[in-house]
Amino acid sequence: MRLMKSLLIVALALSSVLLGAEADRPGSVPDTDMLLDVDLNGVRQKILIESTNLRRPILLWLHGGPGASEMFISHYCLKGLLPYFTIVHWDQRGTALSYDERMSAADVSFDKILDDAVRLTEFLRSIYRQDKIFLLGHSFGSVLGIHLADRHPEYYAAYIGMGQVVDDGRSRGITYDWLKTEIAKRNGAEGLARLTDPDNIPRELIEKYRGIYFKGKTLFDVIKESPRYYPGYLDLYRTSMNFVRDALAKSQSVSEKNIFRDIRKLDVPVYFFEGRHDRVAACAPELVVEYCGLLEAPRKEIVWFEESAHHPNIDEPERFQRAIIDKIYKEKAGRGALRRPAAAPLPVRRATSDQLLDTYKPALVKIFELQTRLKPLHPALAKVYPVAVVENGLFHVFEPDPAQRTYRLALTAPDTMSVPPGVRAAMPLGFWGNRMACVVTGEVFDEPDGYVTILHEFVHCSQWEGCERKLKDGLSIHRAAMSKNDFMWELQYPFPYADPEFRRIYKSLIATWDNDFEEEADALRAELKASLSPQDWEYLTWQEWKEGLARWLENRIRAVLGFAENVGGEPPPFDRVTFYRGGDGLIRYLERREPGIAADIEKLYRAISQKGLAPGRIHGI
Repeated sequence: MRLMKSLLIVALALSSVLLGAEADRPGSVPDTDMLLDVDLNGVRQKILIESTNLRRPILLWLHGGPGASEMFISHYCLKGLLPYFTIVHWDQRGTALSYDERMSAADVSFDKILDDAVRLTEFLRSIYRQDKIFLLGHSFGSVLGIHLADRHPEYYAAYIGMGQVVDDGRSRGITYDWLKTEIAKRNGAEGLARLTDPDNIPRELIEKYRGIYFKGKTLFDVIKESPRYYPGYLDLYRTSMNFVRDALAKSQSVSEKNIFRDIRKLDVPVYFFEGRHDRVAACAPELVVEYCGLLEAPRKEIVWFEESAHHPNIDEPERFQRAIIDKIYKEKAGRGALRRPAAAPLPVRRATSDQLLDTYKPALVKIFELQTRLKPLHPALAKVYPVAVVENGLFHVFEPDPAQRTYRLALTAPDTMSVPPGVRAAMPLGFWGNRMACVVTGEVFDEPDGYVTILHEFVHCSQWEGCERKLKDGLSIHRAAMSKNDFMWELQYPFPYADPEFRRIYKSLIATWDNDFEEEADALRAELKASLSPQDWEYLTWQEWKEGLARWLENRIRAVLGFAENVGGEPPPFDRVTFYRGGDGLIRYLERREPGIAADIEKLYRAISQKGLAPGRIHGI
């Protein structure tokens, strides 16, 4: 739960930053256009989220192949869906933007990709607070999709299979016979010479006779027209696709099961989007007709595309989008399961509500009272920051007026992330010029220690305005992440939390810091650094500084106000929050060695990130 809330906080921050550039553009231009890394079962993978309102139902697109990313197609065939859906593309493990040359064939199998899809579904449902999402699987993705719908019907509002695979072996025989006939009609002796084995049908022959793209425009044509396309992308695409296909060829998996035989009942509505001319070897439409007749489902239907082959979304993009709206969205909306979209995204507007100001003004004024009392504790508490209260689908941004020691309502903007009750975060607000603010929901003011958490987030605002960005630019892991547009690295870095050696050393370190065992602490710290990779060490010390400082100050505030100490993260299992506790203990230890070191937060970072901690090695940093 703690990780999921953290992921939402980062997603919200990214949305607010990216929203600022698009908020004044109406229609189907996505207000949210995020290319993100997510950790799925320990493997970092890329997703693309496009939406004009993140409260709209999610449509998760499972690409084909295997290894054939369809992430760069939205500009051509999905823009008309944005007033109705939040569209999520995912490059499956090893594919395109999720490719990692350090992967081995053992890292990629159908079962692992299927497990990743389950994890991604759970992530999206939790982040966006949607009980069920829509699922579209294309070609190889249809094998994934139908198994997902079979295993977890509780996760999906409906399943769309496009170019559905049901019986690979029989389908190849149908394609083989069709292709022989087509070649013979055209006296293609050379083609017939190449057509010798139903299990090895040359794909270029199927494409030549319009069995993949009926109208001529190809997936690669669409990709190259994408505003996201860049030189070298197709080289990466082909390298990763060959890798994934070779890896899957070596693995025994559920993909070898016969869907026609093994999945005869689904507990979700099912729609098969079939191109009448589809002749991709594994995807014979004749078998989909036969399968649909046998399948038990709450609703089932074949939607035919008469001028399409394997890619109805490319051959007939307008009709494809209309079919999704008519068959999927409108039906569910009519049954009350989904709300119809607003005509246009809500604009950012100046707030004039006296009632809203009256509601929160007394609570916000108390922040000034507490800050005056607590600011001697640390320079990070010397300033009061904006507070954004999220309620009823809106951000209400309150700006401090230090001269009057009060807050004023600055503006109101739409909550595009459906922020859940209990969120506490510090982030730049894209719709407000990327100004830092503490983001909360209103019940924080009713919690006994709610103001403590607000001041905790003020510490993060102070770090951001101070040296955080400069220090972050010096981190190799940050620079590498930014080269990949990975804005979630601080949450999703694959640190070896479960490593027994790390757990042993770090648990001992917390105890030695708490008990002021100087020599033992120095020895353990050196041992810890030696046991970690340079990147792992960099990540650990960054979190100890950033989150440890906020926790250390939070606990000093708690002591002054009479609240119990926050020790979250100390008990196993170890995770990122462990570094909150570890950083707190380390800063206490450093303060005993050199009183006042924590007041200079840049100097504090240097102390934390070095190996030795003895007093003589801290002075002069």
